[in-house]
Amino acid sequence: MTCDTIALDPFYDEMIRSRLAGPGLEINYHDYYSFQLDGITSSASQTRFSLSASSINKIYAGFRDANFQSVGVRGHAYPDASGVGAFTSNQLRFRNYNDSNELSGSVRSQYSVNNTKMPQFLMDAKHVLSRVCYAQDKVSPDNSGCLITSYASFNDGKYVNPLLLELPDGRGVAVKSGYDSRGINTMMVWENQGMTIPPADVASQETGVVASLVVAETTPTLRVMLGKDLAVES
Repeated sequence: MTCDTIALDPFYDEMIRSRLAGPGLEINYHDYYSFQLDGITSSASQTRFSLSASSINKIYAGFRDANFQSVGVRGHAYPDASGVGAFTSNQLRFRNYNDSNELSGSVRSQYSVNNTKMPQFLMDAKHVLSRVCYAQDKVSPDNSGCLITSYASFNDGKYVNPLLLELPDGRGVAVKSGYDSRGINTMMVWENQGMTIPPADVASQETGVVASLVVAETTPTLRVMLGKDLAVES
């Protein structure tokens, strides 16, 4: 019996050792930070957070009822859920608390990065919806679209407000092109106004209190050095 084997040229080992002895091997990966603001009862809110990273790629934000930490809350049925899962738990039901599921409604939102407004105008709910698929690239030929089946479903349980801070090059972690916030006191704000929060109700299990959740995606770099030394560059 014979067994074919493949041996790498010694030059490859020498190249790897030379790289380890110098700058080291660099491995990029995605990391996530979350920020939360509890106790929102009015029609306006500002979620402030600060983050120092070499590449802030995207920011995702949404609202959910304060009962998201409670057990025994009935699942919610999405409106117009065709071809996707029709139910979600209270923990994963994110809403914008808009006053209309047909028109743009009264809800307006805007991001601010170091006092620079992004965008320069207050977005309505339909404008936010138009940005969702581009933030996660669900529109290119290699993707099959998102699970948001209607405007009403988006408002009532699948709401996410994205902010894209990197170049959409399609190369994933191979390229770091996000916002570099190192070395400065970077303050970010997610501002909302015009929300209609329903009052506390035993039948619907609403609490009348809302909590915001903001998730920031970054691309840190893991450096592998000689002697099994590891270093992380945020």
